[in-house]
Amino acid sequence: MKLLTNKLYKKVLIDPIVLSGADELRIVSGFASPAMASKHINDINDLGKGIITIKLIYGMSFLNGIELATHKGFIEAQVGRFKNCFSCFYSIDMVPVHAKVYTWLKSGIPLVSYLGSANYTQTGFSCYQQEAVAEVDPNEGRYFFDFVKKNCINCTEEYLIKEKITLFQSNKKRTGSGLEEITLSLLQKGGIVGERSGLNWGQREGRDPNQAYIPIENKNRETGFFPKRGEYFTVHTDDEFTFIAVIAQDNGKAIHSVESNAIIGKYFRRRLGLKDGQFVRVKDLETYGTSSVKFSKIDDETYIMDFSPPIDLEEREKETV
Repeated sequence: MKLLTNKLYKKVLIDPIVLSGADELRIVSGFASPAMASKHINDINDLGKGIITIKLIYGMSFLNGIELATHKGFIEAQVGRFKNCFSCFYSIDMVPVHAKVYTWLKSGIPLVSYLGSANYTQTGFSCYQQEAVAEVDPNEGRYFFDFVKKNCINCTEEYLIKEKITLFQSNKKRTGSGLEEITLSLLQKGGIVGERSGLNWGQREGRDPNQAYIPIENKNRETGFFPKRGEYFTVHTDDEFTFIAVIAQDNGKAIHSVESNAIIGKYFRRRLGLKDGQFVRVKDLETYGTSSVKFSKIDDETYIMDFSPPIDLEEREKETV
């Protein structure tokens, strides 16, 4: 049995496709993240090998519950961006499933299976902490997946989830959550909206006018609050919208939406009551009531974004009743 301790992302999650023509991955993981699924599937799509199916079991869901932002991210991935290749299941077995087993198949035949310590998260497959996996019998890997799946429900089965799984929201209140927070301005120096940057990044010939990004000021770039440049993270908004984001541009000065930079632009225009592609003015933000967004950090791959206008003390007191 060979122990793998480096380049785990490539060896465990990519090479079976490239080297052996694998077309399906079945995962049992104690913990997992929508950001990891998005990064992995996008990297697979870049290979140009056709549709690769991923079936994921989140093993610790019954014992630990699932953060609402993570839950919404999995739903969006399954029914939205990756509906033809990704499905997610939550274990409802009273015995917690903390195992991490990755089994690759080709045309339904098990090819290779890996057992180890790495959760299906970017942290688990990064160089920031030491993990190890070993190759095991692929037939046993498939059997284990099927065995665990008998006591699972799909992430879209909302009625059963409410009955079986604790969904918790770390930042339900806008204040006093105890989470690390940071506020980012949507304005440039001088209190203006960039004519061809920020929310108006796409306002130029040959571009989608909805393209936009959230600027990160110099003072907020080296704080360690956001992931490193190029790493995906899930953003769940105060009005129940979920998207996958990434730190991008020179010196990590911007937050982009991964699938399309227009996702962020359309989102803010909808909140501001503007039409798709419409130029965003300072007046629009003033009328709305705020020109900044507040991010709350749940973990390195999950964030809450609050774009709601400030509320007065009387309204805040009503919220806490």
